[in-house]
Amino acid sequence: MTGLQSWREEKQSAWLYRSLADCEPDPRVAELFRALATAADRQAGTWAAGAAMAWRHYRYGKNYDALGALEIAGELAAADDDVGTKAATRMAGRLGWIWTLNRASTMRASATLAVESGEFFVGLAFEGTYGVLDVGFVGASTYRSLRSEPAAGAE
Repeated sequence: MTGLQSWREEKQSAWLYRSLADCEPDPRVAELFRALATAADRQAGTWAAGAAMAWRHYRYGKNYDALGALEIAGELAAADDDVGTKAATRMAGRLGWIWTLNRASTMRASATLAVESGEFFVGLAFEGTYGVLDVGFVGASTYRSLRSEPAAGAE
């Protein structure tokens, strides 16, 4: 569900609870429906927005095999939970290097600097992904021979 759909659902719930409160003859039950309407309105007041971007500059070896990439990324975000506190903000940047082990496996070392609602954070990360099913495991000569053969049915 998107944020807009969630907001609409909360507003619709608030309207429905108020309508039920207006029709309810028992004052205790009517008050319960009004409290539910107020809670739904509070939920509709909760919001968050953010944007992120990343730029990568790839480096290649002599056979045009990917060696790795320099990565620069940034993020801006803001959120409000509508409980009387001021909105939370986040501004972050990341600088890293991605080593390409094969076509499906990489390792990344990166540093992140962030400011979240006035608090400063520094982080270091080392990540790895390992791809099991990759043509690179077959071997370069086999891969070239597979590429040079015509496709089945093509003449």
